[in-house]
Amino acid sequence: MIEDAIKYIEDSICNGTVADNVDLSGETLVFRDFSRLVIDRLNAKKTDFKASIFERASFKDCYFMETNFQNCSLEDIEIIDSRFYNADLKEANLKGARIVISFGDGACFDKANLSEVEFIDVSLIGSSFKEAYLVNANIMDSSFINADLTGADLSNGKFKNIDFSGANLSFIILNRTKFENCEFEGAILDEKTKEIIAKHSK
Repeated sequence: MIEDAIKYIEDSICNGTVADNVDLSGETLVFRDFSRLVIDRLNAKKTDFKASIFERASFKDCYFMETNFQNCSLEDIEIIDSRFYNADLKEANLKGARIVISFGDGACFDKANLSEVEFIDVSLIGSSFKEAYLVNANIMDSSFINADLTGADLSNGKFKNIDFSGANLSFIILNRTKFENCEFEGAILDEKTKEIIAKHSK
């Protein structure tokens, strides 16, 4: 029963314990407060969390395929060994988020706040970051193959061992952005972006 699952989650937050093996797939849980939730093995496939709060939450081995996180507050969350294929994070606040060894292929981060994020070994193939805010992002060992970063702000960001092959990098903002050992084969680049990347790549 969904009511039992929600009570279990609420109790775990209140008691500071780790929730484990919860199925919320297909549920509508909008405008909820899940701040400081620590959970393993959550199945939230196609769950609607629109405008909910997950600040300082921790997810491990969780499944978020086609999950709706639009306008959610996900500040300082941690996601480890999880899958968020085709998830919708449009205009979500992920400031300070840490995502490690996870798969977000096809996810939408359009106009999301991704400032100060840390991504390590994350697959974001075909994902969309149009007009996303990635200022001070620290991203390494990840794939942005065929991703769309049109108009994204990558200022002061550090990108190491990133595959941008086939990605759309048109009109991105690159103030003091650093690239180290990154691949840009087949990427779509306007002339200004080409010059800046060439200047700031190692």
